[in-house]
Amino acid sequence: MGNNLIESIHEHALARLPKLERLYLEHNKLSSVSNKFLSSLGGVANQESNSKCGQALHVLYLSHNDIVTIYQQAFTALGGLQYLYLDHNHLMSLNSSHFESLCCLWKLDLSNNEITEFERNTFAPLVALRNFHLQYNKLTSIPDHMLAPLVSLEQLYLDNNRISSIHQDAFVSLVKLIILYLQHNKICCISSDTFATLSNVQYLYLQQNEITTVHGYALASQAQLQILSLDHNNISVKLPNLTFFFLHTLNLSYNGITTFLNMHSQHSKHLLTCTLITIKSG
Repeated sequence: MGNNLIESIHEHALARLPKLERLYLEHNKLSSVSNKFLSSLGGVANQESNSKCGQALHVLYLSHNDIVTIYQQAFTALGGLQYLYLDHNHLMSLNSSHFESLCCLWKLDLSNNEITEFERNTFAPLVALRNFHLQYNKLTSIPDHMLAPLVSLEQLYLDNNRISSIHQDAFVSLVKLIILYLQHNKICCISSDTFATLSNVQYLYLQQNEITTVHGYALASQAQLQILSLDHNNISVKLPNLTFFFLHTLNLSYNGITTFLNMHSQHSKHLLTCTLITIKSG
């Protein structure tokens, strides 16, 4: 059903498809999502599992529509949903009722919308979420409560927003996070608390921000880092000692760095690429 001109779906249109596992509605003209036409797609638990995660619909594509409104409890019947794509729409705000019952969701794509902030506990039901796309929105900050429920998260995409403020406890629950994209924002300082709890992060992208200062202990917990991108910022002060076990790519190009302190060679023996161009363009 993707790539059509669908503007609405009758509430009984999919009623005879209780075992449907994938529904493709991307590239249409839908302006809202309600539980009326989705209510019949939750099905029942399959014979091998009585859990919600064994229920019928697993994948739902609603990308590239004109969606402005998601009605309360729109996805309540979809307890087995694992992949939800809502990217490239016109969403501005969401709350926990929109994700009620989605305790099996693994991937959520909200990229390329117009979201400025989230209500407290918006993502409380998403305890299984592993992959979260929020890039290309209008977020200006990451408060302490926003990501707190996402204890299973492994990949987080926050790039290309307007983020200038990150609460010291913003990532405190994300102990399983491996990949963090924060490039193309307005971050100006990396404090000692910003990434303190992200001890498993392997890929950290901070390029194209407005960073002037990296605190001496800002990356002390990231011993697992493999890629660190800090290029195209405004770093001109002395960088702290960097101690990493597995780092193979470090990009500090297009800053104004004048002094680079010790990188412990015994801990960075895997380093394959180190770009340290200090001449700023323009």
